[in-house]
Amino acid sequence: MNIDEIQKKALNLLDARLSAKPISSFSQALDLNSAQEVLKQGIELRLKRGEEITGVVSQKENYFSYLTNQMNLIPGSIFSLKDCICPKVSAHFVYYIDSSLEGASTLSKIIDATSSIGLAILITDSRFENGQEVSWEERVADNFFSTYYFLGKKRLDLKEMKDRSVRVAIYFNQEKKFEMEVSNLLFGLEDLNQISLAPSSIALSPNLFDLLPLNSNMEISLVADYFGSANFKVI
Repeated sequence: MNIDEIQKKALNLLDARLSAKPISSFSQALDLNSAQEVLKQGIELRLKRGEEITGVVSQKENYFSYLTNQMNLIPGSIFSLKDCICPKVSAHFVYYIDSSLEGASTLSKIIDATSSIGLAILITDSRFENGQEVSWEERVADNFFSTYYFLGKKRLDLKEMKDRSVRVAIYFNQEKKFEMEVSNLLFGLEDLNQISLAPSSIALSPNLFDLLPLNSNMEISLVADYFGSANFKVI
């Protein structure tokens, strides 16, 4: 796929996000290399609009989506579905990276570069009409639908927490949707040996639970031992 076609697809995804009008699946099938180029072009478009990369989210098969400062929402705030297409929510741990990572790092170096760990909630919103029923390549191209994120207020020292088990649960309107025990809080760091990160970046772990659809009049609460909670309301 040539650069003009790649740029056109990145622009189509940007327009769909800004206008909240979904697009059809790409008529021309993407290979993974082309999908990654569309993703890169999409991030470049965000940077040209004045956004700054704040971190990444670990996805399946050692892929990453990217987070920017304009995706960061205040915990406890009210989130409107007005400009959403197919919003869903996922739960994560967030690692606060204090020192630069240049890729090909050992786990011990990644731990040394990471000061603390907390809770995070990610809102995903596909730009495609058929939501999740798209190809893996289209998910890659669409930055894995990553749209907004909330960070929990409590940050704990990673080295003090790394050997502890933590029970995590997510609630919708005080109704428990999922619960699990995480016995290895380092699990989200292992993929970071494949990527470069600047100091003061964040890295979200892989999803703790399946994606859950968002609807209006919801209060979302992610709760974990030691970490307290991360919350927001949906209207």
